[in-house]
Amino acid sequence: MPKNGFTQWGWPDMEELLQCPVCLDIPVPGIVEQCRHGHHICANCKKQVESCPLCKCDFHGTRNFVVEELIRHFDVLKNTMLLNSLVSEEAKKNKRKKKNTKLNASAPVFTPQITRPRKVNTPAATRGLYPCRVHDCSVSLPSGRILNHVRTSHADILTEGVVDFTDNYNETWVIPFDSKQPLAMNTIVVFVRGIGLIYLNIE
Repeated sequence: MPKNGFTQWGWPDMEELLQCPVCLDIPVPGIVEQCRHGHHICANCKKQVESCPLCKCDFHGTRNFVVEELIRHFDVLKNTMLLNSLVSEEAKKNKRKKKNTKLNASAPVFTPQITRPRKVNTPAATRGLYPCRVHDCSVSLPSGRILNHVRTSHADILTEGVVDFTDNYNETWVIPFDSKQPLAMNTIVVFVRGIGLIYLNIE
């Protein structure tokens, strides 16, 4: 079972399905085109490629209405899926303790926050396999799969974030250090939406 006891399929899987195979970001709400085999791509990356990066077939201007709707409601779906997972886990704990869970009418109401999509210029990924740069990992995957690999296999060292309104991302880490012993290899993986996946290998 994954970290925090969440069910196997959840919002990270949906996020991976919706992300563009080139820039690995969720396309901004609007028109999302697909190739004739159904692979979608964001509008920015569509301008940079002539054929589908996954199956190499042409784009013919066909829209993917399902992906468009899922992207339009992604933040609400994500928050709902997370809340349902937490409620389900809490219910299982209470059932094990043989307690009856009663709803509290005075409890605060869950209101998902919907963020406005912002246009970001992400670098285009090239074709081929990308190695996972975590120091003891030997996995190599296509660019569209590497983020999900890090989320599932290296979740304990992954930090996810977004750039602020000035297009900056700031994070602080504390790494324990004993001057009497050599510093062990420390790896930190950061995924910043709109920038990409960053590996910090410190030794």
